[in-house]
This record gives sequence, C-alpha cells and structure tokens, in this order.
Amino acid sequence: MTTFWSAGFETNDFSEFDSITGSPTVASDQKYAGTYSMKINNMDIFYTYGAWKDLTGILPTTYYIHARIRVNSFDPHNDTDMVIFLGPSDGYGWNAYNGIYIAARRLSGVIKLGIWDHTNLIFYDSGLTLTFDYWYDIDMKIVVRASTGSAKLYIDNVLKVTVSNIDTTSEDGIFAGASGNEGGFGQGNITCWLDVISIDENAGLNPIGHYGGKITIGTNGATSLESPYVLDVSMEQSCDVALRDVPLKSLGEVMDTGTYMVHTLTLAFSMRLSDADKTTLETLFTSHAEATVYLEDEYGDYWTFTGWFRDKDVIYEYERTRPWKVNFIFDIYTYSYSGASIGTFTNSQLRLVGGTTLDFEDIIDFSVSEESSVAIPKWVNQSPTIDTNVWNKKLKRVTYTVRETEYRLYKLFQMLTAHTAITFYDYIHGPTNKTAWLTSVRADWNPVKKENLGSFVNAPWEVEFEVIVRN
Repeated sequence: MTTFWSAGFETNDFSEFDSITGSPTVASDQKYAGTYSMKINNMDIFYTYGAWKDLTGILPTTYYIHARIRVNSFDPHNDTDMVIFLGPSDGYGWNAYNGIYIAARRLSGVIKLGIWDHTNLIFYDSGLTLTFDYWYDIDMKIVVRASTGSAKLYIDNVLKVTVSNIDTTSEDGIFAGASGNEGGFGQGNITCWLDVISIDENAGLNPIGHYGGKITIGTNGATSLESPYVLDVSMEQSCDVALRDVPLKSLGEVMDTGTYMVHTLTLAFSMRLSDADKTTLETLFTSHAEATVYLEDEYGDYWTFTGWFRDKDVIYEYERTRPWKVNFIFDIYTYSYSGASIGTFTNSQLRLVGGTTLDFEDIIDFSVSEESSVAIPKWVNQSPTIDTNVWNKKLKRVTYTVRETEYRLYKLFQMLTAHTAITFYDYIHGPTNKTAWLTSVRADWNPVKKENLGSFVNAPWEVEFEVIVRN
C-alpha cells in the first residue's frame, strides 16, 4: 500500500501542510490517536479555519482519503447552513473554485452528514444525523482530474453516498478544517476536531471486489459485521479422485472417477477493524454458530458463503486509524455467485470441458509433474540395488496459473465440485482430448496486477489449478 500524504499533528504544528487560513489550532484536549489533533474552536460559520496542502503531481487519479472527525457543537441558525470539513480541493474551503468535501448541513431543522459538491453547489445527504462528541470514521474514494469524476463516502465502515459524473478536473490538493457557509451569513458557531488524516492508494482498506465493495459476516441472521476495509482474499478447494497403483502398466496408475472426496472450501481474508468492529467480531466468533459471508463489489455482484468461522488472528498495529488487523479463516461447505456472465475466449490456449466449457487465453505459469518409481529391495549388510522388473508409473499432473474474472472463477469451482471426469485440451504444450480430473483450485485476489486478459479488462483473481491427466 502506498501512502501519498498524511497528517497526524504529532509535531504539534501544521508542518504537514503548506499553509493555513483563519485560526485553527493543534490541541490535545481531544484526539483519536497519539497526543494531538487539529481543533476548530467556536468558529463563526461565516469564516474558514483550516489548512491546505498542494499535492500537484503526487496523487493518482483514484485514491482514498481517510480521517477521523469529531464535532462538539454546531449551532446553525438557518436551514441550509453548512460547514465543510475535508476533501480534495484547489484551495481553501469556500474560497476554492472546485472541491468535493465531507460536510454537515442543517436540513429541516436536523443536522445531516454528507458530501458537498462545491463545483455544482449540491449537497448529497448520507441519511445520518450528526452525533456530537463522537469520532466518526470517514473514508472517501475519489476519482479526480476528470470531467466525469466520482466520489464514494464511507461512514463508520458503511458506504453512505455515491456521487458520479462530477467535474473534478482541478482538485490537486486537500483542505482540512472547517469552512462555512451556504446561506447562514455568519449565524452560528462550530467546534470540532480532525485527526489521523491520510491519502492512500487504498486508504489502508483495499475494498473487496476490485471495484470498492465490502465483506459482511453474520451468524444465523443475528450479529453481523460489515466492512469495506479488506486487505486480501483467497479461496482454496480440492477434490481428490481414487488412484490405484498398477505395476508394469505403461499408461500409469488407474483413475477411478467413481470414487472421490470433495473437501470444504477454505475462505481466508484480512480486514482492518475499528474498536467497535472488534467488539462485534468477538460476539460473532464466540456464538459458535453457522456463519454466512458475503463478498460484494460496488456493482452489486456478490459471493455468498455458508460455513464455520474457524480461526481469527488479531493484530494491533499502532498509529493507525483502524488499528486492528484481523486474519479470518472460514470452512465453507456451500457457496454461490450472483453476477454478470462473461463469455469464452476467442483464442483458446487451454480448454476444460465438463458440464461447462472454460477456455483460457493468457496463461501466466505452467508446470508438469510426472513420476516413475521402481522397486528398491532393502537388505541388511549389502549395497543398495534396484529391481528394474518391478516399476510403477504415476499419471501426469499439470498445474496452470491464470488471471480470471469473478464469474469464470466461480465456474471453475463449479467444475471442481461437480466431481466428474473432464476433457482436457492443451493447445500449446499438449496433450489434447484427454480424460482428466480437476483436483484443486486456489484463487488469490490481487487487483494490483489488473492486466488485460484477452478481451477482459477486470481479471483480479490470480488462480492456480491442478489437473490429473489420463494417458
């Protein structure tokens, strides 16, 4: 993970910014982590107190802003009065021409949290009413320097606002603080704090689904934990077939496709959790009940897993806004996938046929394993020898590593769990049109290597599978 810029205020000044406006302070009376935070004390909402950092040439077009925001008092006198706190900007708050900000606004007498589009002067309500003296966990995914930019606002791990087709052509910096107003004309005051601000490649959260989705864990519909802050995901399953040694058989051991064992799927992933999330996690783990796990991307495509919450490894990492890193392992016995269907490749290098047909065009890695054993008599007080009249040949095992879409990965797992012989075609290395058995599939989610895979752009899963080929 790459962090492009951060401000924790632990230097007891604003040295992490280029300049300040108004009268923000560094204070220790309230802080989320460390000793200090930025404080805006009793500011008339007609003004701007804050700091700005120029990040021209540093930020990519897509990044994540993470911060903690706490409001002690906000007393707007009129409906539509508003204060903006944090966001990508080309200048200071209301003095900036463009910007996308996390904001609080009075609507029908109630103060709401949401996103303020300063270019088009539109407030997007999150539906949440502002709670005083509470550290809000804020994440915002931003696509900038585009006439059709976008923003996603997560509040306390939950996606609350999605904004698309907004002009973000000139947001090359960040504003942090408080700035008002829209319609208030100086009537009202605010006291608030901001802490542990960072701009990251994935904000330390790395949303699942390679688009920005979430994982939800629940037990019997009771307690549930939902979070978009996923570091990695892997799935692994195997299906063994009976193999019988037959000495002196040139074609090798005999594959009995009528005798097999399907193992449970192992689902493993890591997430960052807040203190409140960790409390919920303890409740989930100690319930000793069947668990359901949902992996959902931002387009609504999702996996549904049912199984047992087997293992959790909890690590506390200091100086992080979401300090609890948890490694999860589930034993899954049923799963399904709901998402867009994607067709076959046009230039197949490898084909597996079994219930469905899967073609593979871009193979990352390939290996073949073959074994021939010979009888080795063991005699006391004699030199070693071999009996070349007694030997046994194993069937060929072929392993491939490919990049795959979610839909095609699901179809590969379906082929595995169908526990039937398949037909195998390797048009590059051979052989072709051979009876085979798909014996294992392992998939690791890795959006960093989002390579073009034939005609498919989004292939975030690096998949390794093994096939036993009958000669």
